[in-house]
Amino acid sequence: MEKSELFRDNYSESKFKVEEKETFTTEDVMEAIRCAYEEADKRFDEKDYEEALPVLLDMYEILKARKCYLIIEKETGFEDYMNLLAWTCFRICFCYIENEDYPRAYFYIDQVRGHDTDCFMEWINVLVNSERVDALGVVEYYAKDPSKVSDIFKEESEFKKVKSILDRRLGYLYIEADQYVEAREIFTRLLDDPESRDFAREELEYLDSLSACEK
Repeated sequence: MEKSELFRDNYSESKFKVEEKETFTTEDVMEAIRCAYEEADKRFDEKDYEEALPVLLDMYEILKARKCYLIIEKETGFEDYMNLLAWTCFRICFCYIENEDYPRAYFYIDQVRGHDTDCFMEWINVLVNSERVDALGVVEYYAKDPSKVSDIFKEESEFKKVKSILDRRLGYLYIEADQYVEAREIFTRLLDDPESRDFAREELEYLDSLSACEK
């Protein structure tokens, strides 16, 4: 991060004062993060994503700058630093999804995809919705063995929820790829899942309609 790019103070105002500094103190960096966090959180809670995004992007730049990272990690510890980075990237991703800008959404959520189940599933959803060519292979890889990311599950219920969502996304991708037999197998199996039963019935009805059209 170049000088003069660190600290935009007083996020409660529309205009930001940019301070010229050769070096940044611990107080400068932590105050910048605090101001950005509070303003971004407020805007996000108000669903004012257009205003939240530039603040979140400022916060991301501070978190990713090496000199600032060293200060923040020393003050908060690595775990809290990663929690803050994940919080920021998740919300940046959400803002870009609101604008249907999936490439940018993917760039940010991809950096924290292994942080927890929320980040992982948001990454999967963006991967699918962005129509990336690798989406089918990636979702198939995790759907067949969700234990590959077992370190992010805090409870058994999270594992079951993620497995269910992965199967639903995989079934959707199979349909998109005209792999109807594989899709039908997945949605038939999901009829036994109370959380996915209604969704599975709708998809099976859709597959039936496709079969009828082909006759």
